[in-house]
Amino acid sequence: MFTKLDIKLKRHNVTTEEFRGDHLATYGYISYYKIKKAYMILPFELFRLMPERVTWTEVDAKANLPHRDYGIKTNINVYVDPADALTTFFSIKEGAEAWTPDPTQFYPNLYHHKDLEVYDTFKAQPYEAFLLDVTQVHEVSGIVGDPRKIIQLSWATKSYQEILDALNLT
Repeated sequence: MFTKLDIKLKRHNVTTEEFRGDHLATYGYISYYKIKKAYMILPFELFRLMPERVTWTEVDAKANLPHRDYGIKTNINVYVDPADALTTFFSIKEGAEAWTPDPTQFYPNLYHHKDLEVYDTFKAQPYEAFLLDVTQVHEVSGIVGDPRKIIQLSWATKSYQEILDALNLT
């Protein structure tokens, strides 16, 4: 589930060199960095929502498998460079089970395409923002060129609906 947000950024000439901070973590093909000077880009109303994490995120893969995010419920993604990627959300067919390629991982979060039906899709344009329910199964495909660059505001404890309601969009 997702909602395109009508957010007016303070600037649109955002560069990796100026805003990507120290490396925090890499999980497979996704790298998280501190973000420098987020206040120069993001409008105040987003900080009013008290995000639990704000990162510069780079996705360096042409696609990823359908999955649910682990440890995060809700994201607002501001796509600095969406890399022409398609984001697809799925509904799960009855009887489908999540799996993991790593038997030491205690949280299976991947799904096979045969167990899913497309629910909805979007292709972000540069500097568009989307509210995402990342507890729902989704994937990103068709990344072209450089890594996908995203300013990501995340909540582990607040649901998609709670953030949507706080944005006063419903």
